[in-house]
Amino acid sequence: MDKAGLFGPIPAAVAGVVDKKFRAPDDNWTGVSGRARVVVYDPRKVPAAELPASVFDLTQPKWKGRIGLAPTNGSFQAFVSAMIITVGEARTKTWLQGLKANDPKTYAANDLIVKAANDGQVDIGLVNHYYLFQLQAEIGAERTVARNHYTAGTDPGALVNVAGVGILKSSKRQADAARFVEYLLSEPAQRHFADRNFEYPLLAGVPTAAGLPPLQGGQGPAINLGDLADLGHTLDLLHQTGLL
Repeated sequence: MDKAGLFGPIPAAVAGVVDKKFRAPDDNWTGVSGRARVVVYDPRKVPAAELPASVFDLTQPKWKGRIGLAPTNGSFQAFVSAMIITVGEARTKTWLQGLKANDPKTYAANDLIVKAANDGQVDIGLVNHYYLFQLQAEIGAERTVARNHYTAGTDPGALVNVAGVGILKSSKRQADAARFVEYLLSEPAQRHFADRNFEYPLLAGVPTAAGLPPLQGGQGPAINLGDLADLGHTLDLLHQTGLL
């Protein structure tokens, strides 16, 4: 995540409250909230029995013209990067080609895909989990038809990424910056991320928002999240396969 080496270490007493899988090995950045990749879907069009077990299933012909994607969005690109790390560039390229062949509808952002699924414009889409909950807060749960589906286990589609923070080495206010990071990882701030943003809190003991399933041990691919910052191969593949 800090390929340019701009960040210095966050004090161990501050970063240490976060699980190691959600921070840098050298603590030069840490996650402050979690974002799970999910498949949003319209249950009027996609019965539970037909939901994909893996994102790799979305290249099947039955999904042609039914998928919503946001290829220019950072969260989608990070997810593709995770797929490259997990299964290799060749298989990822084949998957992207299959996805392109299924004539997906493209959107500028995750929230637009969720609204499209809710309005019956797409049957299924690849997004971050919290956009559905934000839509519920905006229009009411009774008017929110769309649902989230979590793919299984270590599937790349089950990636749990983070919003992260670091302290610049060049900062002349290191102590103030460390106190700010400490606040972001405090219970009040973590409750805000959970209750208002519908993200996953990374401080142990802070509950998730009502209706949001807790993160499971081993959910998503086991990768170093810092490696997702290298988007060069990802962008190349997206251009080669016509998704960008």
